[in-house]
Amino acid sequence: MSAMDPGSILNQDIVNLALDLVEASIKRLFLVVEPAMVWGPRYLVVVVIHPALKELVVQKFGSTNSWKEKWGAIENCEKIAVWKAETAQREGKPTSELTLMCPWDHESGDYLYPGGVVSGKLAVGVSGINGFGDEIAANNVLKTIEGLCKRKRELLREAKVSQLI
Repeated sequence: MSAMDPGSILNQDIVNLALDLVEASIKRLFLVVEPAMVWGPRYLVVVVIHPALKELVVQKFGSTNSWKEKWGAIENCEKIAVWKAETAQREGKPTSELTLMCPWDHESGDYLYPGGVVSGKLAVGVSGINGFGDEIAANNVLKTIEGLCKRKRELLREAKVSQLI
């Protein structure tokens, strides 16, 4: 499979490219002190979900070298990122909006923190640095995937591909 595979606009290669492109901005969030984007760890997990992807995509950024037990289990970051992505996808809105504007729509197991965003069926969940920093990273990933997919659509049309196979 390649990023230009005409079988699907969105695929693993597009997601991987988007994650590579946003890596520097995510790592920069670890260093922002005013306003503080980090509550302790300088590590986060990004999860991307969409029906066209065979499985969810998980990418980890930062380091766990200075992880402290009081922050909980490192594995929880991935679980929370998945929950945020699934919640945003289920509700069709960012988890920050859900928590702030429609808290009655939360279901058992939902986290009450920002970090999940969605566009159509494409959802990104991020957990690790703090809810607002998580949401910035999630939006960066989501918008980069959107841009790459839109450009791919145009390139396919320029190549006279009018229908996905």
